[in-house]
Amino acid sequence: MAARIACRALRRFGQGTAVPLVAVLSSAGRLGHATRFPQKSLPFSFQQRTFAERRPIEDGKALIVSQHTPIGKLAGALAYALRRSDTATMESVNKQAAFVVVKALASASEFLAEEAENKDSKLGATFWERRKLQEDGESHRTVLHTKASRVVVPPPSPDAKLGHVKIAAQTNAGKAGASIAWIIRDKEGPGLAAYGTVMGGAAVHQALVSCAIAQHYLNQDEKGARFVVVPEFMEMLVEGHDRTTRQLRLNFVKL
Repeated sequence: MAARIACRALRRFGQGTAVPLVAVLSSAGRLGHATRFPQKSLPFSFQQRTFAERRPIEDGKALIVSQHTPIGKLAGALAYALRRSDTATMESVNKQAAFVVVKALASASEFLAEEAENKDSKLGATFWERRKLQEDGESHRTVLHTKASRVVVPPPSPDAKLGHVKIAAQTNAGKAGASIAWIIRDKEGPGLAAYGTVMGGAAVHQALVSCAIAQHYLNQDEKGARFVVVPEFMEMLVEGHDRTTRQLRLNFVKL
């Protein structure tokens, strides 16, 4: 009860302040006192917190993403991880969680582009699904794994013809994956090969599954082509209207 009251008080009196309030609880769990610490002087476990689980970010550990994960916080955690390492990994379960992952990738890419020397530097990702044994030791759950890393994506030439793959929630992932694989295989040299347009969490999840299938097809090919997905927000013209909207686009970049 005391801890609950303390949290309410911290939210009320700590809002809008540059220096956060930290509650100190006694060993019995009772509220001892609340004090202010400058952000830089806080211990690591207070400075870096992740999502609903409130666990510190650990190097090399996958970020666990749910549909309730704040996109801004996840994007910040990704940017933080990629400043310390070449790659960052995430695990998500349902379709809405996959939507959160992709939006966070696009946001983190914008964060990192502002500080990168090469302005063509983007954040690319590969995806794969794997069944994971649950804590009860009997049931399994399909987990979508995401591995993100920086990649340089030069802008395509004006006369370049990019493939366009439209993916909806009801799209057959196998057929969409075959289309993506065909486009990637036929592209000469590395660079942007195609892009996909999606609307909604279910469509995004289906697109990521399609990309995982596409890479599986390419792995079986003698050329062994590889590609990454670079999500980004684009100003797109609304059909039938004289206005634009900020829409999520998935770029398929051959390595």
